[in-house]
Amino acid sequence: MTIVNGRQIRDEIKETLKGGFLNVGRPVVLGIIYAGENPVIDSFVRLKQKFGEDMGVSVVVHRFPSDIRGGDLIEQIKNIQKESDGVVVQLPLPAHLDQVNVLSVLDENKDIDLLKDSTFKKFLNNETKMMPPVVGAIDEIFRRYSIVLKNNRIVIVGKGKLVGKPVFVWLMKEGVLPTVVGKEDNLIESLKDADIIISGVGEPNLITPDVVKDGVVLIDVGTSESGGTMVGDISRECESKASVFSAVPGGVGPITIAKLFENLFIDKN
Repeated sequence: MTIVNGRQIRDEIKETLKGGFLNVGRPVVLGIIYAGENPVIDSFVRLKQKFGEDMGVSVVVHRFPSDIRGGDLIEQIKNIQKESDGVVVQLPLPAHLDQVNVLSVLDENKDIDLLKDSTFKKFLNNETKMMPPVVGAIDEIFRRYSIVLKNNRIVIVGKGKLVGKPVFVWLMKEGVLPTVVGKEDNLIESLKDADIIISGVGEPNLITPDVVKDGVVLIDVGTSESGGTMVGDISRECESKASVFSAVPGGVGPITIAKLFENLFIDKN
């Protein structure tokens, strides 16, 4: 059984990118828009700041209260974009905000998370070298660990904008038709015959050893807080049944951050 070392992969990507950013000739600026409070998001923002610092990239975090009005946030994003080379809107947004409306004001040339519908469409139509960072991270894992997609039964748990949707589109582009289920579905029935499971719902220990088969490939993209620590959707007890396990923390997450900065570099060049 192989445990994916996401931190090592992140550091290797960092080394390949570092020289490129230094050659730009000026500090590259990444603007992060963050409305509300969420301990998991706080952790990821700090990691992005640290990665940027190591690369010589100026990461500027713009924090707003959870009760900010949609119109005010949109105006802030418009202004932040003017002084940034790339922009990230941390999701989820507070519940009262219209996510589609907020993301629609992103500049396609600076939307390095590919969150705006028109930016994501470019990925869908092979009109950009950028990939949604989570997709880029999973693709990196599959290539490095020689995981074959075709002729395997692949199940995606979660239907969200950050994981479920982009991973589904990527797999379709790769010629694979995955099954997509939600956390409310019958997981025993859905997962018992899966060769590869990719989960990203943010439900602590949702997937347990009794619902997966021996030799399964497990890719955990879900992050949530439990007992003051970050945990994933897939219980660590599943480790004994997996052939490859990308767990939380230390799996997909660090690579996703590296892929975000890879997009920033692609976009800048």
